[in-house]
Amino acid sequence: MNVVTLCEILLNGKTAAHIVLADTHNKFPAILSILARDADEIWHLGDVCAERILDELRAPSRPVKVVRGNCDSNFEWPWLSILFGAD
Repeated sequence: MNVVTLCEILLNGKTAAHIVLADTHNKFPAILSILARDADEIWHLGDVCAERILDELRAPSRPVKVVRGNCDSNFEWPWLSILFGAD
């Protein structure tokens, strides 16, 4: 995994905690569960490889946005996505 970042994003006067990650390649390190607890939203920027990784990150009140990487075979995931500001 190349990127795991927990960041605060200010949008429309509200601050939200986001996890930004990429290149998990079928792996789910334990640190992700810990970081995900406090996240309002998770962005996976490609090379998920196994959808079960996204299932483990999802929670009822926490959206997970994903874009397809070159190793992903789920063609329903977009190559490009507007991650924020498009509501």
